Amino acid sequence: MPRGDYQVSYVLPARLVPAYEEKKLRIELEDILAKLSINAGIVTSRESLVIRDVLPAGDLGLGNNWWLSAALVANTEMTFINVALGNRRHLAFYGVSTEAAAPAISMAYFRIGATGSSTFLLANLEGLYAEQEPVGYFSEPVIYVPNETVFIRLLPRVTNAAGERIKLHALLAEPKGEAVSSNRYF
Repeated sequence: MPRGDYQVSYVLPARLVPAYEEKKLRIELEDILAKLSINAGIVTSRESLVIRDVLPAGDLGLGNNWWLSAALVANTEMTFINVALGNRRHLAFYGVSTEAAAPAISMAYFRIGATGSSTFLLANLEGLYAEQEPVGYFSEPVIYVPNETVFIRLLPRVTNAAGERIKLHALLAEPKGEAVSSNRYF
C-alpha cells in the first residue's frame, strides 16, 4: 500500500512487534476485510461475515492443510501458490514464519494473476533466520479481492529435496455458511 509517494515492502521480525501490536494488527485487518466485503456487496453487515485463518489446502490449493513447499532447488524460483480466489472472498496476508533451524527459503514474492504479472510484496526472509522465533510481519498487508489469482513464488538459497515448512499468516473473509456456519449461541 502506498504511503504518500512511495511503497513500503519489508518483513519486520516478531521480536520487534509487541504482542498487543500483533493483536491490534489482526483487529485492524479484520476491519479492513469487513469493509471491503460490505462495500463489494458480498454481505450487508459484519454479522453475516466470517473472518478466519486461511486453510492451506481448502483455500489456497496446497496438497494438505499444513504449510509445506514442494522440493526446493537453490537459486530457482518455484510456484508455491497459484489459485483463483472465489467471487465472494477477500484474503489478506500479514506475516510469515518458518520452523526450520536453517531455512532454505530466502524470498517470497506475492503477485497477482495466473502468471504473476504484478508484484504486491517482495518479502526478504533472510532477516528472520538469526531470530530465536523466526516469525515476521509485513510492513503492509497483501490483500487480494474476489476473483483475483493469488500467485506466490519462493526463492530458496539452498536445495531442500524435502521442501520446507513455511507458514503464511493470512485472514480470509467470506459470507457465513460457506465454510463456517453461524455460532449457535450468537
